[in-house]
Amino acid sequence: MVSPEFMFKPSYVDCSIETKLDEHIKSQVKRHEPSIINLCKKYNDLCADMAQMIQNKKAPANVLAPIPINRDGLFQLDVDDDIWQDIGIEDSDVDSSMTSSVAWQ
Repeated sequence: MVSPEFMFKPSYVDCSIETKLDEHIKSQVKRHEPSIINLCKKYNDLCADMAQMIQNKKAPANVLAPIPINRDGLFQLDVDDDIWQDIGIEDSDVDSSMTSSVAWQ
């Protein structure tokens, strides 16, 4: 049996673990922020390229360009943000000739 002086109150342990986890998350986000922002820029550039291909009719019919990611709120995401939207080519919209390779890549 563990003696009482070595036992921690659950609330203290939970708070300590939560604080350490929060500090770790913040430090890792700050550490990786430049890479995440660069990736966001590349994604937005690809969205613009895809929109241009769609406008020039170099993409399959009925294709929607993905929504660019707003960099201002990138680190304050909510469940309703556009980043979670999955729009574009649906499996039912793709004919068999397009399944092996997409013509506009």
